[in-house]
Amino acid sequence: MQIVDLNKESFKGQCIVGLGNFDGFHLGHQSIFKNVKALAKSKGVSSAILIFKHHTKVALGKKEKRYLTSFEDKIAIAEKLRLDTAFLLEFDNSFSKQTPQEFISRILKEKMGVTGVVVGENFLFGYKASGNIQTLKDLEKEFQYETIIANSVYYRDEMISSTRIRNALCTQKLKTANACLGRFYRIYGNVVHGKHRGRKLGFPTANIQLSDNYLLPSSGVYLTITSFEGKKFLSVTSIGENITFNERDYKIESHLIDFNSNLYGKKIKIEFVEFIRDNIKFNSIEGLIEQIKKDVNYARKHEKNLQE
Repeated sequence: MQIVDLNKESFKGQCIVGLGNFDGFHLGHQSIFKNVKALAKSKGVSSAILIFKHHTKVALGKKEKRYLTSFEDKIAIAEKLRLDTAFLLEFDNSFSKQTPQEFISRILKEKMGVTGVVVGENFLFGYKASGNIQTLKDLEKEFQYETIIANSVYYRDEMISSTRIRNALCTQKLKTANACLGRFYRIYGNVVHGKHRGRKLGFPTANIQLSDNYLLPSSGVYLTITSFEGKKFLSVTSIGENITFNERDYKIESHLIDFNSNLYGKKIKIEFVEFIRDNIKFNSIEGLIEQIKKDVNYARKHEKNLQE
């Protein structure tokens, strides 16, 4: 996949581009890119995505928001979808003040060579979100491009959206979130030193410091897949406060089953497969150890999920 930084250069060819924030790259977003690839193939041009380097709300200094996918995630997923080109663009205060017509003229046509755009049914763009699908259609003739509206995708009779996935992750509905994403929800982080309590209990854990401002699933214990350097391990991951030891700091701790090497300083990926249970306050260390054993045994029974 070709990477084109529009803040430094322009694209030399023509393309069909998918537009949106694409937080999550869920099945609805993937429907957009199926249309992008089909139209690009029919026209013999590049299939493309426009990715903002920073989320629009962050760039405008609005309230911080946690995300389903980071900037790096989006590039990686776009490549996995076999798109030809990823356009990168800085969304800043100056850019946000462009009118819809200016965005089409200066960015889509002059810098990207767009001959077609594919968007979702609720797409908005331009200064104060003043442009919509009708705006795109009204300007087609002037700027010589085609507009395709991708149909919304539904799961259990409800439209798939980033908001729905966030709500599912925050209410222990991991199955719904994963179904809407079309893959296991995942986060990335670096392994840092903790209190080494897990090792003393016989279940060493990797303490994770998030590498980006990811939305975390609700507190609890999860069946997960933890990966690093191309290797995958079945794991059990705890999110939340360690209430047994009266610790109120929020932690992410992953126990990799049948793994005993040093992970400190490494960047790892955690994929959330299934919610196992709520966090519990135990009256004894022995009770905690017995529960962890049960969690690990539960994970082993689901080892088939190691392959996504």
